[in-house]
Amino acid sequence: MTISSPAARTAATSYNFDFDKRKQVVLTDVLNNQAKIEKAKNYIFSYINEHPEQFYSDLKKSDIRLDEHTAFYYTSSGISIVFQQYDIAPYAAGNQEIKLPSTLLY
Repeated sequence: MTISSPAARTAATSYNFDFDKRKQVVLTDVLNNQAKIEKAKNYIFSYINEHPEQFYSDLKKSDIRLDEHTAFYYTSSGISIVFQQYDIAPYAAGNQEIKLPSTLLY
């Protein structure tokens, strides 16, 4: 008898807060216009092309989703985008994180 089960999925969720404004901060509050989003996508796509062994080989820039549902956290030098499993890489690669420098945010 063979028993199989689907691979378990792990979802990454982030919660960032602006305590002065008393509100949750989502990625589109940080990348708050189309120019910043495009700069971030270009940076991420460049990173992916520099490390092709970690990502899907047929990934296109248009496959990179950066919106209010995209998980991220602040770092000492910018933010780190956390992609869900299967978003930009195979399941075995886990949740991929790509750090964006603060120069892309301003």
